[in-house]
Amino acid sequence: MGSPFEQARARFRNEVATTFDQKPARLQIIPQSGEVIGFDDFKTGDLIAFEATARAPNLRVRGLASGSTVVLLESNHLGPLFRAANALDASKAMAALDLARRVTWLMGPGYKLVEQVSDYPAYPLPSPVAPPSLDRAGGGATLHFYYLQYDANGGPATKLAAEIKCSARYEAALVTSPGP
Repeated sequence: MGSPFEQARARFRNEVATTFDQKPARLQIIPQSGEVIGFDDFKTGDLIAFEATARAPNLRVRGLASGSTVVLLESNHLGPLFRAANALDASKAMAALDLARRVTWLMGPGYKLVEQVSDYPAYPLPSPVAPPSLDRAGGGATLHFYYLQYDANGGPATKLAAEIKCSARYEAALVTSPGP
C-alpha cells in the first residue's frame, strides 16, 4: 500500500489529473520524497504539501493531501485544511497567521500574504487592514486576512481581502473581495 507520504502523493496526482483533465503520467509532482525544504513548512496534521506541473497546458497547481483527502484551492473545499489545523478548537488551533500562510501558498507564486500591516502597499493604512485573525462563533470559525496578487508584467500589486468561513461540519470556502 505504501507509506503515508506515497499514498498522499498518489492521491494528489489523481485528484489534479481529474480536476484539470490531465493524464496522471504527464504530471510532475514535487516533492519526490517527504523531506524537501519549503514543502515541509506547509505540512498540516496529516496533510502533506505538493505541487504538480505539466507542460501542456501550462499547469502549476499546489495542494495538500493525505491518503484520504486532497485540498486544492481550485475546488474551494478548504474544510480538510481547517480540520487538520484544529481551527474550531481554540486550545489546539493553528495560529491564524500560519493558516493564512497555507491558504496563500495554495494560491501559487505571485501571491503574498499581508503578515503585518507594514506589508500593505497603501498609505495611510486603511483602517480594516490587520494581520490575519481567526474568530470563533456559533460552533464555526472565520479566518480573515489580506493578500497581494502581483502583476506578472511589473504593474502594481492588486490588494485583496479574504474570508474563509468554516462551519461546525468543516465546510469551508474562500471568498475574496477587493482590498481597501
